[in-house]
Amino acid sequence: MNASDFEELSEQTKMIPRTKEAARMVLVEGLKVTVVASALGMHRQQVQQAVNRVTSLLREREKIPRHWVCITVCTPPDTTRTIRALAARARAKYLAGGD
Repeated sequence: MNASDFEELSEQTKMIPRTKEAARMVLVEGLKVTVVASALGMHRQQVQQAVNRVTSLLREREKIPRHWVCITVCTPPDTTRTIRALAARARAKYLAGGD
């Protein structure tokens, strides 16, 4: 997830700043939930719940099917554009009645 998408989605939540930062570290920076929890002095479950809140809003906004998997992956910009284009085509196909 890019930083601007995260900011837009996280503003729709009532998360306190530390919880919001935890979700950002996982979703934008690509860090593991356990690493973030340890770094911020939080329980793993708290961080995962924050990530789930933002991911749920993304699924809603983008009309992502429930059986699809959301992943965080760090790639070079050109590769990122390719991956996003693939996801957009798959979503369009799904919404048109495919997969």
